[in-house]
Order: sequence, then structure tokens, then C-alpha cells
Amino acid sequence: MLHANDGAVDNVALLAALDDALGSTPGVERAGPASALAHEGSTVRVTLRDGSTRRAQHVVIAAGAWTSQLTGLPRTVPVEPVRGEMIGFPVAATAHCIYGPGAYVVPRPNGRTIVGATMDRVGFDARTTSEARSRLHAAVARFLPALAKVAPDSHWAGLRPISADGLPIVGPDPRWPALIWATGHSRNGILLAPMTAESVAGCVSGESPRFDLSPFRPGRFE
Repeated sequence: MLHANDGAVDNVALLAALDDALGSTPGVERAGPASALAHEGSTVRVTLRDGSTRRAQHVVIAAGAWTSQLTGLPRTVPVEPVRGEMIGFPVAATAHCIYGPGAYVVPRPNGRTIVGATMDRVGFDARTTSEARSRLHAAVARFLPALAKVAPDSHWAGLRPISADGLPIVGPDPRWPALIWATGHSRNGILLAPMTAESVAGCVSGESPRFDLSPFRPGRFE
């Protein structure tokens, strides 16, 4: 099946652009990693790893696979890290994204091709494995023979935040309305980032979200 308008975003370039945007936006402070939260009246106090604190009328939980490591949350949400490994090739093997049995292929504008991705529940272990490298190469070679005899020149791994039902957790917490969740996006974090950002911005500003967030409500696991 051909999806003529399908495309791909280079996540490395996207995050670099986001980093630049944050660095040049007035009023944005980077305070370091958070470790704990506490509900104080109509506000939320955030304690950072260095012991300093920040208070805000709204706090967004966007800690990804590390959500469960925050203490003081109003509820336990079943989000766990799931390792995904990918490999890269120094050739342009296709002009389109391809989904095939056991792997998918994404072309990059710089003439490279990346192939992913495995799913392994190994906690916070983000090391790469030779088994995954071989598995991905064998899988892609079955439906894209151009890569069969090309050796991968890169191999990396990341940790996905996967919820118990596979759906994101987005929206205000029913116990702490000042706390807004944006986590558990599984393999679709960047794909769902625009919708999530718009929804979170609506929650903070008091506007009704344009999207139906009921399937993603934070209290659904109780």
C-alpha cells in the first residue's frame, strides 16, 4: 500500500532545532533535572536534583520513560522503559518510508538510510546488542535487497515510554488540576508531539482542547 503523502522527521535535527529555540526564547529558564513534586494549595512545587525548588501554577509531566522515577506524584502511572535499537546505512536505498515484516526503513536527506526498530523490556538498559543488529539487518534484507550486502555503519538504542495500554497519558490530573500529564507515547512521541503540545497548551490556558483527550485521561488506570 502506497501512502503518497507519508513522510519522516529527522528526530536529531528536530531536537537540535528545539534546543536552539529554547535557548533564544526570552523568559525560558533551564533549571536542571527534577526529582520530586509536591502539591501546595493551587500550585505545584518541583524539587530539582541539586536540592533547589521551583513553584508554578502549572507543571507538565513530560519525563518520558523516567516518569516513574519522580516522587510525590498524585498517582502511580504504569509507564515503563522499552528499549528500541536501530541501525544506519551509508547509502540511499529508498526514497520512501517502508514498513515491512520485522523492520521499517526511513530515508534521510543526507543520503543515508536508517532501519528500526526492536522492542525489548530490559528496564533502563540502553546498550546495543549484536543480536538486534543482526536481526534488523536480516529483516530489512528480505524486503529491501539493496541493503543485503551493505554493512551498517551505525547502531544505537533509546528508551521508549510505554504505558500499560499502549496509549499516551495526556491531560490535567483529576486530583491536582495544576498538574498536566504528557507521557507514555510509546513509539509515537514525535508523531503525536504537535497534538500533545496543542492540548497541553490548551489545558494551561484554560481553553477547551480541540482533540478528545478522554482515551488518554491520567486516571484511567485506577
